[in-house]
Amino acid sequence: MKKTLSIFLALTCISLLLYGCSGKSSMTGRCLVSSSGAYLIVNEYGSPTVMHNQTNNAFLFEALQTGDKIKITHDEINLSYPGQTGVYSCKVLENGSIEDIPENALASLIEMNWVFVESSQSANNSGTAISRGSDDDTEPPTSKAVAEGFSLVFDGNTSIDNTLELTSEYQYFYIKVVNTGSSTISLSIGSDSSTQAANYYQIPSGTYHIWSTKEWPASSQAVSFSSSNGMSGNAYAYSCSTLTEAEEHS
Repeated sequence: MKKTLSIFLALTCISLLLYGCSGKSSMTGRCLVSSSGAYLIVNEYGSPTVMHNQTNNAFLFEALQTGDKIKITHDEINLSYPGQTGVYSCKVLENGSIEDIPENALASLIEMNWVFVESSQSANNSGTAISRGSDDDTEPPTSKAVAEGFSLVFDGNTSIDNTLELTSEYQYFYIKVVNTGSSTISLSIGSDSSTQAANYYQIPSGTYHIWSTKEWPASSQAVSFSSSNGMSGNAYAYSCSTLTEAEEHS
């Protein structure tokens, strides 16, 4: 009996260790589709979390509608309101409508100026794209019609906030992030919480390009970098006059 119990406890410990290493969990809840292009899941307790696609499938959330009951595989949820998490799979369990969303969650988000639509087809493109680059990427050609936005070095900082000035002439942008550390860097772009949630990325070690996929408003856009364990590497940004210039930087 004692031997059987010992084996059971050992297997339980191994399972917990493996779970801790993978860091993946599953969650079932109702989907909310934001007009800005962000996708949220509201769990059974009425807690909303913004979902960020961490797969190679750009259309992971394409068929989602507000109110749909979904099941996701995700990583750690950031402690913010609403929460933020990376999603690795998403399955629709049943269709729904906005009436299926817990009223307290919907009311609190609307109070924060979130706007929701019925389906992803009604939502605006989030406005940015990201790709992994080679670690020996060179600087963008200086002959392009771009204006320098900012340049910074990560030297153990846990957070850095910058502003990217977009004008009527330069309404596109390009950002390059080189993460030379072992900690993931969180990046958000936008002048309000809804836009920031739709343009939020978790950047692991390596070189990454982020660029605008459409014209952004001619205004100041906050660009924030953070990592609780400190950041290493560098980043710079340019504003561009055309979509082609923004895309070609990547």
